Amino acid sequence: MRILKSVAKALKEEGAGEPDPWDTAPVAPPVSPSAPAATDGRGR
Repeated sequence: MRILKSVAKALKEEGAGEPDPWDTAPVAPPVSPSAPAATDGRGR
């Protein structure tokens, strides 16, 4: 949990003013609406 917290804090601090591709790349897939829909029972 500590790692997740520190990572989230780092992402917040880094992506606060400038949208870095490294910040949005790993965060976009899980947050995107198509990801939950695929695992919601529609994908399989």
